[in-house]
Amino acid sequence: ILPTMPASKCPAIRQANYRAATGYYEQALDRGFRSAALFNNLGYCYDKVNDLGNAERCLRQALAADPKLPVAVYNLARLNLRQAVDKGVIPDTGIIEKAISLGTESVELDIDAARIFAVAAGSELSLTGRQKQLERCLLFCARAARLGSNRGQLRVVANFYKPLQDDPRFRELLQSATEIKTT
Repeated sequence: ILPTMPASKCPAIRQANYRAATGYYEQALDRGFRSAALFNNLGYCYDKVNDLGNAERCLRQALAADPKLPVAVYNLARLNLRQAVDKGVIPDTGIIEKAISLGTESVELDIDAARIFAVAAGSELSLTGRQKQLERCLLFCARAARLGSNRGQLRVVANFYKPLQDDPRFRELLQSATEIKTT
């Protein structure tokens, strides 16, 4: 594997063999290669094999090398969500906000942002804080719906904050979203 090879071209990643991919990327590091993309790809692979500590370390190294690498910020935001859910704490919403400011608007990014704000809403102790997080969650649900998300994607968001299911604004978004197509 070439250390400059995009993750999408890495045979091990394309085959979802993330453990092998971590080995390839670690070999590149051992040979002295260093780049934000390399650390991001390694962090992504560590995340996929549930080595969250190494994933965070690598993603932070990627951002130290290039603080505006959108994919690294996005991967760190997703990792932060996993860690927050596992620990039952409020996720750092600043990371996803940065990913949104750097990235291209997409259904996946907006759904992940909505999930993060849903978890934050459920973790907030104050009513004001909970309402603020809920509003951000609904904003990103609306953006995802506008971009063509399906009902299943929106329902996943509600799994992170059950009261969302009863919110009339959320129910309206569900109605406007497309039904999941099965073949």
